[in-house]
Amino acid sequence: MRFLPLVLAATLVVACGSTDENERDGTGGSPASGGSAQNGGTAPNGGTNAGTAGKGGSQSGGAPAGGAGGSSTTGGSAGTGASGGASCDDPAATADMSHGTVASSVETYTVTGDTADEIRASIDANRGRDYDALTTWNITWTFQNCASPTFDVALDVVYDMPEWDEPTSAEPALVSSWDTYMDALYCHEYGHATLGIECANAVYAAFELVQGSSDCDAVQADAQMRFDTVLATYLAEEVEYDLETNHGATMGAVFPPP
Repeated sequence: MRFLPLVLAATLVVACGSTDENERDGTGGSPASGGSAQNGGTAPNGGTNAGTAGKGGSQSGGAPAGGAGGSSTTGGSAGTGASGGASCDDPAATADMSHGTVASSVETYTVTGDTADEIRASIDANRGRDYDALTTWNITWTFQNCASPTFDVALDVVYDMPEWDEPTSAEPALVSSWDTYMDALYCHEYGHATLGIECANAVYAAFELVQGSSDCDAVQADAQMRFDTVLATYLAEEVEYDLETNHGATMGAVFPPP
């Protein structure tokens, strides 16, 4: 699995009415690739964001259609929204993020066709990449009060999925095959988001060990180091999961079905 870097430009927000170095609030950002910022993470008291992508969907026969996607450590702890109703639930809807926020959204691209082969060809032509589906999670953290820092962590998840413009004359068997595929694909991609939630919670736990200081740069550097360590662990888990599931094919994210 390849990872999709997301960059959030770093900004610095100074607490209104205060020039005390310990009262500054900071936000910032850097991409997922090891936390090395391109346009982010340079501001004092800056936070960081991390993105990782899960790609899903295979052709029949188990050979990935240019690849396939990320999922959770359980392979089915997440997802709704598939045509006909998915067998999994979106983890963002019930996520335990008591020390932060989580949000998710779905983007779709249109798929057409009256036969399985036509649908497969439409997916390949319209997906805009080498994979049928894409999940991206993005973590942003902020802190305030350098002397006694308090942290907030936010997670944003975006699912990019195929959506079949089902013809009224579609054969029931074809509809059933599509529904089964989408159920598996959503479970796979939603599960990938579960790793993002686990990462966000682990980041917050790591931030609890950050020591306060009058040196805001030192506080930021400590937090950044801990964030990078947690992120590296979860990026490795993403890769391992893809290997274990053959990029979702073992979960049934294959169309047409074998």
